[in-house]
Amino acid sequence: MMKIDSVQTGWLATGNNLASDTSARQPLGIERSSGNWCPQTGMWQMTNITASAIVGVQKGAMMPWHHGQSANWRLVSYDYTSEDAAS
Repeated sequence: MMKIDSVQTGWLATGNNLASDTSARQPLGIERSSGNWCPQTGMWQMTNITASAIVGVQKGAMMPWHHGQSANWRLVSYDYTSEDAAS
């Protein structure tokens, strides 16, 4: 079980389950829950109003849990450096 500290902003490891279309950027504001595969590399913010965790997650990685609990995450910004490296 992975625990995310609310001040942690490090990148999580990349998984192997990438979507078939790797060139399409997902829109800001999309949401995913803990345990689902991340559709877009970027900064993801927890949508719970009592916590303000923001973490970097790479496309294909599993969305993290927060203090052992399932959380909903919203994409708030893109990671342009990894997009530049991929092109």
